[in-house]
Amino acid sequence: VSIGYTGDVIKNTSSYAAVQHSPSGGDGGACNTSMGLSCFDIFMVTLDQKYIKWDLIQFNFGLHDLDNSSNAEQSYSSQLEEITIKLRNYTNNEAKLQYALTTPQMQYYNRGDYVVEDDNNMAEAIMKKYDIPIVDLYGRVVEYCG
Repeated sequence: VSIGYTGDVIKNTSSYAAVQHSPSGGDGGACNTSMGLSCFDIFMVTLDQKYIKWDLIQFNFGLHDLDNSSNAEQSYSSQLEEITIKLRNYTNNEAKLQYALTTPQMQYYNRGDYVVEDDNNMAEAIMKKYDIPIVDLYGRVVEYCG
């Protein structure tokens, strides 16, 4: 999803911002929370592997963590919280952080599997705990597509 809107964000903010998708994520962005933790330092540098002081970091994990078994949900929640703490520490609380909710996955929802909604609820609770604003991509897609 993020790879789809990153180009427009770059185009619309190029006069005042340097925007970067995760440097090595490809179409999967930063992949799942386990990968986010393992590759955290790699994701924090520029495409040419230079360290930078970020002003704003928007992050999201969820689409690649879609498993609603209790163990998977616990792993997602604890790993997302660990990533959130690492981001705060990495930036010394100087960069603004914002979290983007995961977009709907209707193939799950229509069969009664609310894994996206469960993950988003866990993410919202973590972001509230750390006073991190939410970008509601889920709500926007539902509003637009029905």
